[in-house]
Amino acid sequence: MSSLYIELVKQFVLDAGIEGTVLEDVTILTGMHAKVAYWIAEADVEIQRKHIDWGFLYDNFQEQ
Repeated sequence: MSSLYIELVKQFVLDAGIEGTVLEDVTILTGMHAKVAYWIAEADVEIQRKHIDWGFLYDNFQEQ
């Protein structure tokens, strides 16, 4: 996971007032922290799918 992703999860938890500390490894999160990590990952995918004109997302997958 990228450090930006983990920072987004931490900031969401802080802003939402959710108790507990977010660990550096989101794969071992449980409860509400795990849900937050999932929601942020899903939001990222949803945003990317809405912008098919973002060429940098697809440059590595072009047929030659």
